[in-house]
Amino acid sequence: MSGAATSPQLDIVFRHHPVHGTWLDRRRFRWPYALSRAFRAEGGPAHMLMLIVQTVSGAIQAEDRLSQRIHVGAGAAARVVTQGATPIHRAAAGLASRDAVTLQVEPGGMLEYLPELRILFPDANLEQHMCVRIAEGAMALLADGFVLHDPAAEARPFRRLEATLTVQGPGGTMLAAERIDLAAPPRSRGRRAPFQAHGSLVLATCRRAVWLEAVSEDATTALSHHPGLYAAASPLPNNAGVVARIAAIDGRHLRLGLQAACGVFRRHARCAPPPEGDRALDAAAALHAVT
Repeated sequence: MSGAATSPQLDIVFRHHPVHGTWLDRRRFRWPYALSRAFRAEGGPAHMLMLIVQTVSGAIQAEDRLSQRIHVGAGAAARVVTQGATPIHRAAAGLASRDAVTLQVEPGGMLEYLPELRILFPDANLEQHMCVRIAEGAMALLADGFVLHDPAAEARPFRRLEATLTVQGPGGTMLAAERIDLAAPPRSRGRRAPFQAHGSLVLATCRRAVWLEAVSEDATTALSHHPGLYAAASPLPNNAGVVARIAAIDGRHLRLGLQAACGVFRRHARCAPPPEGDRALDAAAALHAVT
């Protein structure tokens, strides 16, 4: 696909119904995306709806311009996944593939955006931009990862990977931003050489620092039990959530690490105090400090 898109190729909205739970209010899609029927997800709230996003091409080609927009309404819960790993193919000099994702979660909403890994082939050039906006009391669980692959087994690198993630709070306030810009990385040597897959899992939510620290510690402990990983979790700036960063020896181990961190994040998310509870705890801590 060539040229800039005037509107997202994928535009979906989830809403909450007091009786029937989460439902799909809007599902607009065009090439290369395809959607099947949504169904109830396991391992989440009882009313969580799961949707599998498929692509006709199954890969991202040079000069592709992809755009997605996912909106989760107040009190709704949704999980969006993809049908499989996505190859990023070679791009000629001067060309790049672009993938932009905009996520918005309203108060009390929950979104799990868990696409499969990207497979970076030699000379791949990908620009990836993800922006998530969370309202008060909202949560967004975001996965991202890639694995290096050279069919000729010559360890040829991709040309460039530029990836940005921004987390915005109520009113669009910037809470956290992260950018990766890797250009034709040389072959790793020494202790870094075995790690061919890299990824992260972000739980974006505005919570108290003490809660975020507890989630980070539990996730780091869970990741330490998996061989083939170099990983740790830490809070995001401005109490905007938690991120687990993982380097793995291959895609299989990276998936296991992401699943381990996901289990911890989901467990804490289910028992997270409401924002009012956070403010009450903050007030109690301040009163204790004064007395």
